[in-house]
Amino acid sequence: MDGFQVLPPNRLVHVTRFGLGHRLIRATSAYHLAKILALPRLKNQWGSCSKDTNWRGKDGNDAYSIFPYLFGNDVWILPTESSIKRQGKRVIVRNDVYGYIPGQIYKNFELPIDKSNEISGNGPLVLKLMSDSEFYSQLVDNYRFQAEVLEFMEKHKFREHEVVGLHIRAGNGEKTHFEWSGRGITDEEAFISDSIHLVEALVEKLRSLQRKKPLVFLATDTQRLIPVIQNAMKNIGVETVHLEQIRVEDNGGVTFQAFASKEDDCLKGWQAMFSDMLLLGNADVVVAARHSSFTQSLPLSRVFDRHRGEEGPHFCEVSSDATTMTCFEDKKTWLFRQDENKIFQIENGNQTKSFPQVTHRVLVSFPDVETPNEMDTVIEFLQKPRIGNDTDILMHTYGKKGFNPKYRGQKSEKSMWTFAYS
Repeated sequence: MDGFQVLPPNRLVHVTRFGLGHRLIRATSAYHLAKILALPRLKNQWGSCSKDTNWRGKDGNDAYSIFPYLFGNDVWILPTESSIKRQGKRVIVRNDVYGYIPGQIYKNFELPIDKSNEISGNGPLVLKLMSDSEFYSQLVDNYRFQAEVLEFMEKHKFREHEVVGLHIRAGNGEKTHFEWSGRGITDEEAFISDSIHLVEALVEKLRSLQRKKPLVFLATDTQRLIPVIQNAMKNIGVETVHLEQIRVEDNGGVTFQAFASKEDDCLKGWQAMFSDMLLLGNADVVVAARHSSFTQSLPLSRVFDRHRGEEGPHFCEVSSDATTMTCFEDKKTWLFRQDENKIFQIENGNQTKSFPQVTHRVLVSFPDVETPNEMDTVIEFLQKPRIGNDTDILMHTYGKKGFNPKYRGQKSEKSMWTFAYS
């Protein structure tokens, strides 16, 4: 038939911004939403490192587009049984995915969840964690610079060591949101010294379990801390390694901002961040010296998945003053904190159970207890039949703003407890 045009498959387009951890936490929600809506395609639109800002808003890429540089094709094929695959419809999500909230919101606002969700293991929170694992596995499989990561692991004999992946997000001079969110460090020297004591105690714990020889892999945004950590670990007979990479100068802020329009340096910066993240995920234990979406995204998911069914610890969180550290054996224990047999704690370098656990700040996103109004609207958009021979691409924006205003701006420090159950 003359002029016949096959409509492209429906897709969800997720437009992200800010740092890598921030993007990944939201990208897992976009992936989860796309599956719920039975959309056969997901486009991961991470923007460009190009000096030319005219790429913004285009449904395409240039030579400096971030996601294709890191992972190849930015359009993923998703399994779906939907009978309305080819309607040429696009659902646009800008940054926040409405209907998904950080787990911390559940705690701060005491949003009730069904107690059976924790016990049965098939509730919405656990199912979201399983979906996250799928997303991160595909990212890792698609990563174009895996050879660099594997070469580093081989060089430093990761598989012959008990690798402690230490992430220290000191800010490197970053202000505003970094400090507002409670991650700023008032006395850097004292914080690093105390953190080192905690890691030393963790190393002794691993030695007592007769694990393999310990090795510390260090990922940090602050270059001046590298020799400090190396020297401290050397004093207890532990080697510390880090991935050589392009770095922002001291007090120069965060990579994604400092290299924003430097094109090649910008792409190399994104590559370095993801390689660091992947190496953390390949450790045996991840230590998050500061609560951060960087560690609670791929590293947390991967380190628990890789050691499923194995005795812990596998993920440790350091308190805001670096005097206490809490470690966990598996994802459910990390999230719900109900099985004391899978948790151990360190205070001032000593193992003990006589003090409260580290304040739990959950940045991983989960479905809200309330389905947003936007869900009904997007379902109506997808189900509405086309009129006549219309072949235009139809667009629908899911959520009015890049930052969902629900719960935003209301901060709570009361998070020593875990979840509220109905």
